[in-house]
Amino acid sequence: MKRIANSDRTLSSDKQKRHCHSYYTSAGAASAAGSARSRRASLLRECSQAISPIVAPQITIVATSSSPNGTQALAAVTALAMAVNGGGTVAVPVTAPRAFEEIAARYGGKIVRTRATLAALMQTAARSRDMLLLGDGAGNYIFPGFYPIVVGSFAIVKIMELLTLHGERLSQVIHGLPRYYLSQARVPCRWEHKGKVMRILNQQYVDRKLEQVDGIKVDLGEEWVLILPDPDGPFFHIIAEGSSEEQARVLTEKYAGLVTGLQ
Repeated sequence: MKRIANSDRTLSSDKQKRHCHSYYTSAGAASAAGSARSRRASLLRECSQAISPIVAPQITIVATSSSPNGTQALAAVTALAMAVNGGGTVAVPVTAPRAFEEIAARYGGKIVRTRATLAALMQTAARSRDMLLLGDGAGNYIFPGFYPIVVGSFAIVKIMELLTLHGERLSQVIHGLPRYYLSQARVPCRWEHKGKVMRILNQQYVDRKLEQVDGIKVDLGEEWVLILPDPDGPFFHIIAEGSSEEQARVLTEKYAGLVTGLQ
């Protein structure tokens, strides 16, 4: 995976630097000619095509004073995109914290929740090319206006553009994000028991379920717990958002014990 350094916002190879320099200087010329938007889109495509063979789809974002985790990085890019565009729609997985809705409220934007798979994000991107951004919190970013799949090289260039237009360092954007506390655990479960566990949980929490995008998401007021069967392995994922780090951990342990006891 490649890194973006916020201090000088450079890419990690000389070839990337040359192409991205060409993008900014050409975009400036296009602005003078009165066709900045179309020229910018064309140059961004050329930049992505030129460096895509040497950049992995996933990217890691590094700020000057910290290294945000994947969810924080996605929240920061969401805030940047909405700030620059005056709102807009961003899609994130059902596993992401409610901080994303808080960010959208700041800028008059909207958050759409998807299933917790990269395939679900790409399917949503293909159907909704007018979305600003889709991301999974694991370094995969989709800008569907360009292409409805993960293209790491384009994501690097687009994030650089957003930082330039917004006029703030990435560390400043991260510092202004809403606070949230997530905890997660993995509970082993035999394949033949998964269906039984899901049926019991659906019956038990029928009146407290949030949007059923993926798994069973239990509404606890300002907190929530997601019980998510893994599609490929014999286990459940338990993800909780609490009012504090300790409370999130307590919720995770409680519902992990519940799933274990239902097998």
